Amino acid sequence: MHYTNFSIHIKYGLAGLLAVLFYSTTKAQDFFLDICEEQPRFLFDHVAKNKIATVQLHPKGKPLSYPIILLAGTEILELSFDELTDEIHDYAYTFVHCNANGKPSDWDIYEYTSGFTEGNISDYEHSFNTQTDYVHYKAEFPNEDIQITQAGNYILYVYEDFDVENPVLTKRFYVIDPKVEIVAEAKRSSLPQQQEYSQEIRLSVKHKGITINNPAADTRVFIMQNFYPQQSIIIEQPVFIGSNELRYDGSHQAIFGGLKEHRYFDCKSARYISERVADLNYDKTHTQFTIINEQARRFSPYLFNEDLNGKYAIHKQEAFENATEADYVNVAFNMPYPSKIDKGSFYIVGALSGYMPTERTKMKFDNQSQSFKANLLLKQGYYNYLIGFSGNGITLDFTDIEGDSYETENDYLIIFYHQALGERVQKPIGYKIVNSVARW
Repeated sequence: MHYTNFSIHIKYGLAGLLAVLFYSTTKAQDFFLDICEEQPRFLFDHVAKNKIATVQLHPKGKPLSYPIILLAGTEILELSFDELTDEIHDYAYTFVHCNANGKPSDWDIYEYTSGFTEGNISDYEHSFNTQTDYVHYKAEFPNEDIQITQAGNYILYVYEDFDVENPVLTKRFYVIDPKVEIVAEAKRSSLPQQQEYSQEIRLSVKHKGITINNPAADTRVFIMQNFYPQQSIIIEQPVFIGSNELRYDGSHQAIFGGLKEHRYFDCKSARYISERVADLNYDKTHTQFTIINEQARRFSPYLFNEDLNGKYAIHKQEAFENATEADYVNVAFNMPYPSKIDKGSFYIVGALSGYMPTERTKMKFDNQSQSFKANLLLKQGYYNYLIGFSGNGITLDFTDIEGDSYETENDYLIIFYHQALGERVQKPIGYKIVNSVARW
């Protein structure tokens, strides 16, 4: 229990504590709804505080897995992030339940949690032997103090000084109550005009023992490519309804541009120049990695390279403990381009940006070199990324720079939602991750 609640407990007793907790969590929900109306970016993976970096959320012990757990399962999620300072700060977190469309529901927090309604992030450690001082924070949930009792889409909301109106970051995650079986595959598009650059997801949902009275109204299928929220679709109507099966193949409802394999760079060691690094320089504050010039790949033939589908892995080659010994380095990107763009810009995107365009990863046009440039401060490791265009800082278009190929290896997260009789919302009752790794 953090000191704010403890001091209230001493002064006002248990009733006072419960009243304050109720007020605090209600206030958190109200504030989050308001801020999402003004800044939709909070509905996605977002960092609101400047010195926060390297935010990761994943099943414990599986840093390259997506943040998904089962409602009655034993796995827990692990949150970690760094603050680029040597000062310790107080951070807390709570959960925001969302509808199947990803927007906050009208549920009260007591309807989907048990125990406390907020958690204190009290596990922290200072960096060791690094040029950049930072504090590494970590939290795990569900835990003995706070549990999630309903399947759903969730947003992890972290705030500072126990003040819900002082946002630090948000991260998406999913809690699934597995009741159906999803059978799916990712194949080359069956549409002749799209076969060279698209992939198609064909799937069926087997729901033996689950009554689905009106599939068109009570169910939906959500499919997301490589965890990019902008690369997602929702299917609300199956093409075939059987006694224990819903099929979603044959209607071309789930066609995605194949993208290209992710770009990558390796900054695990500052002692040598690795692949796709053009130069390596040192100064008193940071090591500078300069990536080879980026080129548009839209009209280039497909080239296979084994990637992480946009993720990154923190690692320092000479370290014993990567979380606190990996240093922060400057990584410089340069992409020649014929002219400045009046509306919008290009962005470095992937897990390093929360799979969204951000001001930190925005590329700016340099008239002298006739190129778009970006300089990112990143923790040592191995990184995947793409270059996308955004005209509004929210949407993403990879067509101009990356292009598409049916041969590209991609992950597809499939979630099936159902609103049972008497339920207020559609809940996720099955999921599957399929990969397009099969060669065509």
